[in-house]
Amino acid sequence: MPMEIVLNKESQRKTPSVLSIRNNERYLFVRFCKMGFVMKMYVYYENVPYASLKLFGDAAQAIVSRYPASVYGHLLDLVAKHADHPSVVLFRERFPQLRMEKHENTSTIVFPIGDTVYSIETLLAMILTNVREFTEAYAEMAIRDVVISIPIFFTHAERLAIEKATEIAKLNLLQLINDGTAAGLNYGMFRRKEITEKQQRLLIYDMGSAKTVATIVEYKLVKTKYGKEPKMSVLGVGFDRRLGGLEMTMRLRDHLVKKFIENYNPQKDITTNERAMAKLFKEAERLKQVLSANLDHFAQIESLHEEIDMRVQVTREEFNRLIDDLLTRLIDQVVLMGAGTRVPKVQEELQRFIKGKELGRFLNTDEAIAMGALYQAAHLSKGFKVKPFIVEELIIFPVQVSFISKQKQENGDIVDKPITRHVFQFKSKYPTNKKYIFREFDSLLPQLSRISVFGVAKALENELKPDETEFVGVKIGFLVDLSGVLRIEKAEAVIKRKTITKTITGFFSKKAEEGEPTDSEDRKDNEIGEAVDDAESSQSTDKKLPGTDGKPLNDVVEEGDKKDGNEKEKKLDGKKEDEAQGDMKLESEGGIGDKMEGNVSTEQNKENTTSEPFTKEKGKTPEVVRVVLKTKEEYPTVPLLTKDDVSAAKKILEQFEKRERNARERAVAVNELESYTFDVSQFIEEEEYIKHSTETERKLLQEEIKRIRIWLEDDVTMETNVAEFTKNHVALKTLVKPLKRRVDEAKVGLSL
Repeated sequence: MPMEIVLNKESQRKTPSVLSIRNNERYLFVRFCKMGFVMKMYVYYENVPYASLKLFGDAAQAIVSRYPASVYGHLLDLVAKHADHPSVVLFRERFPQLRMEKHENTSTIVFPIGDTVYSIETLLAMILTNVREFTEAYAEMAIRDVVISIPIFFTHAERLAIEKATEIAKLNLLQLINDGTAAGLNYGMFRRKEITEKQQRLLIYDMGSAKTVATIVEYKLVKTKYGKEPKMSVLGVGFDRRLGGLEMTMRLRDHLVKKFIENYNPQKDITTNERAMAKLFKEAERLKQVLSANLDHFAQIESLHEEIDMRVQVTREEFNRLIDDLLTRLIDQVVLMGAGTRVPKVQEELQRFIKGKELGRFLNTDEAIAMGALYQAAHLSKGFKVKPFIVEELIIFPVQVSFISKQKQENGDIVDKPITRHVFQFKSKYPTNKKYIFREFDSLLPQLSRISVFGVAKALENELKPDETEFVGVKIGFLVDLSGVLRIEKAEAVIKRKTITKTITGFFSKKAEEGEPTDSEDRKDNEIGEAVDDAESSQSTDKKLPGTDGKPLNDVVEEGDKKDGNEKEKKLDGKKEDEAQGDMKLESEGGIGDKMEGNVSTEQNKENTTSEPFTKEKGKTPEVVRVVLKTKEEYPTVPLLTKDDVSAAKKILEQFEKRERNARERAVAVNELESYTFDVSQFIEEEEYIKHSTETERKLLQEEIKRIRIWLEDDVTMETNVAEFTKNHVALKTLVKPLKRRVDEAKVGLSL
């Protein structure tokens, strides 16, 4: 399948990442991967209500120095961050000209621009929307599905925020793929024949604009049911969220400020001049690139500050001193990634560290991540088919579950004991899932990361019969999906039918009479307390659970991945419950090892309906009843946008789209009227038109052309709508139509 990088209007494959909004104007650019296309976009809209002038690439970049307080970049550093987060504090220090406020609902930062407040997700959604439009124009097809590459260190909250931005942009997110994984996939997909059963390890060193990540990946052939396929596993990762090209540029900018003050001795502090600092930042970025290939260069800026023209020389040695403090297992190869690795000093330090091994430069530092994400997008999409390439990602933020266990003491007292168990350990692989059973049959269940479970009391009331059935527990399935986001896959209450043997044994047992546990039940209690392992892998072990009669335990048991072939189920006939209790549905148990084909929906308050449909066998009573419970996702510590916030953001985008659509229609109407007026003024002077027209007709046409031109020059304003241009266009066409018909008829007559 052919894969291509989308070029911008200047046929460039790379453009600076900047977003600017000033009154009614927008200026956009970013890199995102989407359904086989990656676009870096840089757009500027003039401050007019109906007509918008779009500029791309270098032409739009000039706006940065003109309006520094309206330019926003490095937005990913601010995603899902509280206003007092260190990354936000650093952003304020680097870009003090930008006005930021705390969001009234989520405590994250927002940008007030005019009368509108823009969240980070809204700005990212604008970028995504414009990238989609530009990509659709390039591809000549509609695009909705998207795969977005993100840094591996993005937390659960940051990943959910990116999903919100995608939702606002009305795009279908197939996957969030880590940068290093995408680059490794790009490496492997073109070297499939070189991958064998023997493991090969690769270190990808990625120094981008705002971060540096080192990723170790392993390639080898593995057996699947379709044969042997290549598999890439992420073995380890190291990162620095602040080390990157931006930090180098900031230091070089400050160095230029120091040199300017020393050489020109200005009267006012240059750091208070926003435009001057923006010009210095832009020049520092250019100087950094030039010094990668030259030993020295001159930084030149006209009328920088107080009408002073700056011209200072900077050497590579000076630059190396500025960044010197930033550069302080068996690996087969080390591959460079990211534009920051072009800096000679960075390559020198890496070469010194790895000693005899050669630095690999065969990956395109700008496009490898995008091309890897592109391959994954094609794999996940239903419209494309590519050769399979198995990918295992690394969990670097472990997941735990905490709950209260009811423990019986030697004196018979019941005490609450807080328990914490690993669900997904550090350095375990995803996508993966696990299921746990919580043995608590009160109406109030523990909240799992504020995942509330509803409907347990109602399920027990309807299905639990002390003489016939016993409550096994509430089974909750945890899932880390393709995007590395933790989800609740399913929650269900499990009720098991008692056997005749157990019923008779329970009838004659001393425990039923005296309320004391037997030796066998003591052993079962111990099993429950020790059932949960450290979750080192997605595989788990089945545990048998006793009933809850006389045992107020609240513990957790990890479910296995084997399906119980003897379990049957039935469908409940009954009325729908209210929202607080949730709808109930019975189903058979599905294995937790089943293959995951895509992402799980992230909508809050969404009812779980992932169970397989059940067909009741005639004459058979189900041994296990499973009641599907409703779950509600809440993230009290994650600053996510609410549904109202998302709706408001969508309205902002719709307003921009409507204004830009009107601008495009108006521009087309203006161009068509001006072009047609000019054409008419030319052909009425031609001999054949003079021959087939009267003096009166030509005079009327000339007067109409003159009127339209005066109207265009004197009367047309930004408030003039499309209908006015169309009206004048139609009036002129009405006068020209009979004249053109006679000329055409004469041409037909001559041909006969």
